[in-house]
Amino acid sequence: MWQARYDTYGRAHITTKSVCSYLHFQRHIMVNWKRLFSTISKVLSVLIITLLSLLSGCKFEGKDMKADLFFDAKMVDLLRAIQRHDTAAAKSMLAQGVELNVRGEEGITPLLWLIMQKDLSAVELALQLGADPNFPAMIEINRTGPKPAQPLAIIAGDGDNKLFRLLLEYGASPDSRDNSTGHPALFRCIGHDNWQQFSWLLENGVDINATDNSNDNAALYASSLLKFDFVVKLLELGIDYTKPNNGGVTLAHAIEVDFATNRKNPGFRLSDDMHKAKAMLEERGVVFPPPTPQEVREALKQGQ
Repeated sequence: MWQARYDTYGRAHITTKSVCSYLHFQRHIMVNWKRLFSTISKVLSVLIITLLSLLSGCKFEGKDMKADLFFDAKMVDLLRAIQRHDTAAAKSMLAQGVELNVRGEEGITPLLWLIMQKDLSAVELALQLGADPNFPAMIEINRTGPKPAQPLAIIAGDGDNKLFRLLLEYGASPDSRDNSTGHPALFRCIGHDNWQQFSWLLENGVDINATDNSNDNAALYASSLLKFDFVVKLLELGIDYTKPNNGGVTLAHAIEVDFATNRKNPGFRLSDDMHKAKAMLEERGVVFPPPTPQEVREALKQGQ
């Protein structure tokens, strides 16, 4: 770290050169710590976003995310103007070429950053100024690389209902998707039992037959979570109950598995909505027990 000169009695004398070397070393350490702290702060902020796409119980909050970790100085100034509701200043910056529909570090968009501050009026001002509610962030949760994730799909379910409604009012697609998880917004509403958001999506014309990466539609997805109140509602709405997923599983087979489990283990209780969903399928001509996934896959191979 530094060198000392020793006299004939073995006493150490620190030279000016040694002190300078030591101070340089200390300064080097401090710079590295600052860089490390900045990196850690950015990583933690990105993890907040990633967890939103992964964890069903996570609250959608990110007020500690610093804008300058993700955006250049001009964008930071624009975001600050929007946050203090200085419309004139924000419009001036936009007129000078600052873009709202861009991605910063880690694929984060200015609109998503504002959404995570949970400032409803700032989000609305950004939308009024031209932020596209369908412009996706690019989120990476595994080694397959970043995937587009639209704001409505990110906050769906466990997110803020007022923010959710606001995005819809400003043109967010009810079919918004988070491709980092493969789920449409509708699936997250089901997963979180958020009937209010579910109803708003229906009012805005959501495609109830949209599928996830496994080719599950909303009814099959809901059945996998044993949320048969949603299954019943989706059947009433006319969802395609015949479509199998990539593994050959149909809604009828999923229901049959639950009834078979109950026969083997009466402790596994069948809800009234499970019985109702099965009866609704039978009314539509489905015969139980239905074909197994293997039989469905074989039939598909043969073009049946």
